[in-house]
Amino acid sequence: MSELIPINIVIGDRTYRIKTKVSDEEIIRKTVKMINDKIIEFKTQFAGKDMQDYIAMVIIWYAIQNAGKEGNPMLNKEVVDALLTTLNNDPNVNVRLVTLEALSHFTGEASVREGLVQSIALQDSPLLQSALADVMLKLQEKRSVKSFRKLLEQKDLNNSVRSKIEQTITGLI
Repeated sequence: MSELIPINIVIGDRTYRIKTKVSDEEIIRKTVKMINDKIIEFKTQFAGKDMQDYIAMVIIWYAIQNAGKEGNPMLNKEVVDALLTTLNNDPNVNVRLVTLEALSHFTGEASVREGLVQSIALQDSPLLQSALADVMLKLQEKRSVKSFRKLLEQKDLNNSVRSKIEQTITGLI
């Protein structure tokens, strides 16, 4: 049995002491560096509330990066469900935007497309509404028209979003 050695790793703003095999130390350190680099990248792209938001974004990114490994370019149902739940329920709009961007890479799957269409009615953020309009137009997803028309019925809908949705509907029909 391999002897475990203690190492300190820093993720975000926290230090963790873990035990690992000597043979795994380099892989762990490279992974931690990649995670911290991605946190910095997300910090420059998004104005998050706290480190937890950035770590959530990295987890989503990492899950998507690894979804296509092992010769399987498709996401499994649990990952799709978790991402759609995040898209529809996370309190931070930046986390939801990263999730949408991640899901947009897997729109070849019917469950992802259907989940995105259903998500339209659940979004209250103008940024998400606008981003979903862009995705639906790019996909030419005509099933989204009904949800977008329902959004247009909202009296307090952001004017820029209203205009974008109207353009999206025009582009889809």
